[in-house]
Amino acid sequence: MQSTLSQFSPRRNKSHILSQPIFPPEILLQFLQFTTCPKTLYSLLQTSIIFRTDAEKKLYAGVFINYDEWSKENHRQFLSTISSVPRLAALVQVYSAGDFSKDAKSTHLLRTAFEAMSNLEELTFRNIRRSITTPIDIFDKCTFLLK
Repeated sequence: MQSTLSQFSPRRNKSHILSQPIFPPEILLQFLQFTTCPKTLYSLLQTSIIFRTDAEKKLYAGVFINYDEWSKENHRQFLSTISSVPRLAALVQVYSAGDFSKDAKSTHLLRTAFEAMSNLEELTFRNIRRSITTPIDIFDKCTFLLK
């Protein structure tokens, strides 16, 4: 015979426990004010719908690409996401990147990402390994206004 307490076991009743937050959403959202780590913000936006909007705003507001931390493939993946999801592209206000491949595919990806970043205010290219010559036509269809 099962004990009465086993009916309330977290294993048995997980959906009930996870459906009710431990803290009110207003308190949970306060945690975001103190979170600056991109990996943590990304985890938060994937964890709960409560965090998604605010975590995305904070995560995409300032994008700083350092190749010590990001591989070129991750950079391409970011640019591809920004190009295909206008809601996220509109959140980018600061974009700072180092060296980037000059092949046709990379240049096209960068061009379409810049076109999508309509609220971009600050843009920086940092020379990490060699001189960068960015084609000026990469900005032809951009609508952002830099400060």
